[in-house]
Order: sequence, then C-alpha cells, then structure tokens
Amino acid sequence: GIWRQFVKLLSVYYFVSVPIRISFLPWDSMVDPDVLGLDLTADGLCLFNLLLLMNTAYKTSRAMWVTDRIRIARSIHVGYYVAACPIDWFAYWCGASNQLSCWLRLPRLLLMYTSRITPPGHSSSTTELTSHERLFNMACQVFGVIHVAACVWYYIGSRYQTWFPDTAISWIYVADQYKAVAFDHEDKYGLEDGSQ
Repeated sequence: GIWRQFVKLLSVYYFVSVPIRISFLPWDSMVDPDVLGLDLTADGLCLFNLLLLMNTAYKTSRAMWVTDRIRIARSIHVGYYVAACPIDWFAYWCGASNQLSCWLRLPRLLLMYTSRITPPGHSSSTTELTSHERLFNMACQVFGVIHVAACVWYYIGSRYQTWFPDTAISWIYVADQYKAVAFDHEDKYGLEDGSQ
C-alpha cells in the first residue's frame, strides 16, 4: 500500500545520502544542524517501520491469521532489523569519529533491498509492468549504479594521498610542487592561435 511506497522512498534517501556521506564527508559531525533533523526523522521512520511490521498480523497460504508476535517477528526479513539498528548513533555517542560513524550507516542501505521483498501475507503483484514502469525501473537502477560508482571513485581519489603518501598526483590530489606544472596550459594543448 501507501506505507510500503513510503518505505521505498525512505530507502532511496538512504541509498543517495549514505554513499555521499562516506565519500565526501560534507558535514563535520553527525549532529550537524543542517542534516540532523532529516537523519533523525529518517532513522525514526525506519525504526517505526520495523515496529509496525512486528505488530501487523498476516495471513498464511492456508488463509489462517498469524497473530503470535514471535512468529510475526521471525517472518520479518533480517534486513529490516539490521537497517533499523542505530549502530551509527551508538558509535558516535561512544566517541567514534565522524568518518567511522558515516561508515556505520552502511547497513541502512539494506532497506533498499528489503523494501522490495513482499512481506508475508501480502500478495505479490503479478500484473505485467508497462513499458513506462520498466523504463523507470531501469533508469533508477542505472542511476543507482552511477551514483555509487561516482562516490567510490571520489572516495578513492580523495584518500589516495593517505594510502600512498609517496605518490604526488591522483585524479583529485596534486602535490604543491606539481600544481604549477599540472595547471599550466599556456601552450593551449598544442593548438595554434585561432585553431579549433
């Protein structure tokens, strides 16, 4: 229903924000006021979704309602538990660095996978997707792969100097002694004046 679509939207937020946080470290702290409200709201909704799943009865294939909380809890995919676990906040409040706390948000990406799984007792959609829906799904997958690849590319380039201190140039970092040479383009890349 509508709530499942909302959880998918929440998973897209995690899918976009977590790799950006790890790669770019745009905020100096987990409690930066620019993002704190959004992160706490998203994390609270993720936990609320787990509690909602744990308190929702479902119907078996034999048309019997399951109301036992232990059986309901066992039927929930483990990804929901992992995604809702606030290990990033726990680590931050225990004194972990901002970078480590951002890495500990990675389990939240499991919500992207688990939100696409049909929960027990819900009928899966057997209708054929339209061309527009298939195109949209494919575009989302391509965007996802490009987004994660770009974040990984930037992360490697930004950490290259830390990992290989003897190397003076990476695709992001240029040592001070090479900046004048690396950015000197007075020769216009070998083109004559007026050339195109």
